Amino acid sequence: MKLFGLPINHLVIASPRPLALASFYESVLGLERLYMRQNQEDAATESVWLGNESGPILMIERATRLQSAPQDFFEKPSGLYMIALQISAGDRPAWETHLQKNRVTIVHQTDYTMYFVDPEGNRIGLSWFRAEEFLRPKPT
Repeated sequence: MKLFGLPINHLVIASPRPLALASFYESVLGLERLYMRQNQEDAATESVWLGNESGPILMIERATRLQSAPQDFFEKPSGLYMIALQISAGDRPAWETHLQKNRVTIVHQTDYTMYFVDPEGNRIGLSWFRAEEFLRPKPT
């Protein structure tokens, strides 16, 4: 049994409107719909799974209890703080234009990441930071 270095399999966002939120991730971020499950009694969407050819699956599940998103982008409540998706540094200008065309406001930028929120206030980052380069031992 492998105890360390386990890759992330999936992330889950609970939403009062999973299908509507999934549409944002599909249209704005280009994630592909992999699976959808509806409630058999009322046909309400219970779960939408999104992903691409690599990386973990993003599952958007129907919320059982509503909780408001932080009012301040920099507030750090406990729990999942942000989802960061990897882009190349060269694609940054194209992503900025794409977000602007989709009326998505970039609320903060650093040297390696641009940040915005989805329609429900969940934080998202598009990052060209390469952790493996940062963590690589420096020659002495």
